[in-house]
Amino acid sequence: LKTRPNPFMTPSIFWNAVEMNRNHYGNAYVYIRRKFVRKKYGGTLKVLDLWVMQSNCTQIVVDDAGYFGGVGRIWYVYTDPTSGKQYVLSTDEVLHFKTSHSLDGITGLPVQKILQETVNGAAASQGYLNEMYESGLTAKAVLEYTAEMSAEKKKKLVDSFLEFGGGAKNTGKIIPVPTGMKL
Repeated sequence: LKTRPNPFMTPSIFWNAVEMNRNHYGNAYVYIRRKFVRKKYGGTLKVLDLWVMQSNCTQIVVDDAGYFGGVGRIWYVYTDPTSGKQYVLSTDEVLHFKTSHSLDGITGLPVQKILQETVNGAAASQGYLNEMYESGLTAKAVLEYTAEMSAEKKKKLVDSFLEFGGGAKNTGKIIPVPTGMKL
């Protein structure tokens, strides 16, 4: 196994395939093919070779009902892409490599999704900051008045406040408040 994990791959090609699957799909799976070597009393399992399982053909099943022989155990269902045959493998037969980002602790998130969420978060933050700068880094204001005003007069009053107090260009300027009103 140190020189060839299987007859078709060198160690560098093998680990490159594992890493590519892990990064692209969030998970990489390796099937451990073993053989039982009988001895006088019992025996041992000898690892024959390691095979990369295509991540898009592997499904993780948590057996919460005990269908496969153990309640709460994890099983891997691998569907051979060429024959369509399905294999159910236990955690003893599969090495599972996942990214460091996981929502359930069992499966990893693809690096592309992690980066997409990071970029989307950064874009939303930047949009928020841009709006703050455009408003002159000021909060909304409440204008208190006691008289009745028509909609047209209210609009003129708001427009005059925006002229003196809205936007980054008016930051730090004094806003004139009409007599009888409080800002």
